[in-house]
Amino acid sequence: MAYLYDFPNISSSQGYDDLVVNVVTSVPLFVPLLLITIFLLISLAGFRLQSYRRDEDLPYWLLLGSLGSLISALMLSMKEGLMNGTILGTCFAVTVLTAIWFFLSKGPREV
Repeated sequence: MAYLYDFPNISSSQGYDDLVVNVVTSVPLFVPLLLITIFLLISLAGFRLQSYRRDEDLPYWLLLGSLGSLISALMLSMKEGLMNGTILGTCFAVTVLTAIWFFLSKGPREV
């Protein structure tokens, strides 16, 4: 039976990280979309759940989402072929900007 897609030959000597590298080489937007998904899930879910309980704090949840995506980007950068410097730099810049926004939105005794 002929398949439309040839499955990569992953043996016991190779890990699943080689499978992810094969996916990234064929779909270059996989890692940025994964990081955006992590950022949006943490930010929007936390903001939505907090809005039920008390006042909304959008800068706090954006900072947590950007930290989550930065930590994920740092873990992905350990494997060669998954990340490039542009994506990692963008994650770092977004984290710094949301941290600045968070600290500027709070009073001197609120942080």
